[in-house]
Amino acid sequence: MAEDARGNIWIGNWEGLYCYNIARKRLLRFTTKDGLVNNNTANHIFMSDKGNELFVGQTNSFNVILIDRLVEQVENPVIAISSFKVQDKDYVSDF
Repeated sequence: MAEDARGNIWIGNWEGLYCYNIARKRLLRFTTKDGLVNNNTANHIFMSDKGNELFVGQTNSFNVILIDRLVEQVENPVIAISSFKVQDKDYVSDF
């Protein structure tokens, strides 16, 4: 387990790497589909002195994660409903 410069908590286990943002109460999961060499990150996480690089060790390899690039603040998109269906009847919203 490690804490980065932004206060995010990084946790490794057998299923990937997790990042918990305390302020936003948001949990992100990273796996081999996101670029990890291996999903087994349990007990293999180290943070750089500045807290902006995360080193994840795996069998015969390791990942270096640049946290500022990975966990950038993204504004939530505006969501709008233009239509919906209830029991095969279409409803169009006029907001």
